[in-house]
Amino acid sequence: MVGSRRVGEDDPALLNDAWHLGSNGKAMTAAAVYLAEEAGLLSTRAPLSEVFPAVGVHPDHSSTTLHDLLVHRGGLPDNDELPAAALEALRAGGASSTLRAGLVEAILEAPPVADPSRMRYSNYAYVTAGTALETRLPGAFEEILQGRLFEPLGLQSCGFGPPSGEGGALSGHLATDAGLRPDAGDNPAWASPAGSIHCSLLDWVRFIAWMTGAGPTDAPRALLATLAETDEGRVPGWEVVSQPWASTPILVHLGTNGRWFSTAWVVPAEGRVYMATGNSGTREANEAINAAIAWMVRRDSDL
Repeated sequence: MVGSRRVGEDDPALLNDAWHLGSNGKAMTAAAVYLAEEAGLLSTRAPLSEVFPAVGVHPDHSSTTLHDLLVHRGGLPDNDELPAAALEALRAGGASSTLRAGLVEAILEAPPVADPSRMRYSNYAYVTAGTALETRLPGAFEEILQGRLFEPLGLQSCGFGPPSGEGGALSGHLATDAGLRPDAGDNPAWASPAGSIHCSLLDWVRFIAWMTGAGPTDAPRALLATLAETDEGRVPGWEVVSQPWASTPILVHLGTNGRWFSTAWVVPAEGRVYMATGNSGTREANEAINAAIAWMVRRDSDL
């Protein structure tokens, strides 16, 4: 652990500090969906019209499933492609769960913006998955993840939004003409299923170990099975790539909200996890993170 909690201050980052994970939180959303499926509350293979029976799902979404959304299929929009009704739903205001429900209804009632059978990264796919949980379980998405995932796994440092705490906390940083500036901003709260989770590095690796079948308790069998289906290049929460130093395909993902960066490389078959984070959203921070992971891989290869 190197560096400081805030630029210009003599307050070092500590091992137990929480870091904003950005889109690396998507794996946690996916895990919660599979936990709900294991409990018989929903099916990841059911069409969206069954997952959202109160929504007039557009016929062109008829064959899309929750699993499709978790691997970025379904033709859901990017930020500049939202239908007018979705923008109107967000402008209406209200609690995050209310905003999510209106947003998802508008997205699903509109036709796909791209071929639903092709993989195309979309944060709104995960907002939709988080909203599906809210239709089956009491409470908002954040409460569901806290009660169904964080607490059972003992992930005490995990929460939502930028880290905070009485004993001080890391701050994210934005780049300005004058240099880095501490900034506590984040993605909109309604977007938390797509990437507003913070965790310590220790809790993050505990979660990944559990999700890939190496934890002290069992992850859902359906989740473990789908994580092994690496042929298509994506599994729920992860991209799948090959590396010459790994005997099998590896799971990778990066996350940023513009103020933080995080990256994880996971080799489930070998029980290896490489991760690095930074409390800056700059290109240089991302490069430093990638260099740190490459160093860890080289160190392991030399053993």
